[in-house]
Amino acid sequence: MCRFLSLSYDALNETQGRGGPHFETGSGLYLTGWERLRLDPLTTGSLREDLNMTGRPERNRFERALQELQVTLNIARRNSLEDENDTWILFSDQYLDVVRVGNDLASKIRTRRA
Repeated sequence: MCRFLSLSYDALNETQGRGGPHFETGSGLYLTGWERLRLDPLTTGSLREDLNMTGRPERNRFERALQELQVTLNIARRNSLEDENDTWILFSDQYLDVVRVGNDLASKIRTRRA
C-alpha cells in the first residue's frame, strides 16, 4: 500500500513544533516505538526486538505502528550509504532543513499578514 501526504509549510511547522508524537490516537506500541527511536536510530529488526514484537502474532501490530509513525511524520528512514538495513530515526533529525525552512517561511507569511 502506498500513501501520499502533502503538507503546507505552516502545517509542517505546526506538526513538527510539538516536540512529541503527532498522532493523538496512537497505540501504546506507537508511542513506545517513538520513545525508543527518540533515544537512538534503530534498524527494523532491532526495533522489533526492543519492543518484543518478534513473533508472528505481533508482526501486524508492529508493522501498523511503524506505518503510523511514518505517515504522521514522526519517523523517517535514515538516508545513509552506510546502512545495510532500513534504519529509523526521528523525522526532524532526518529532515531538519525542511523543518527549518518551514519555520522561516511560516514566520515571513505571518509577518506579511500582520
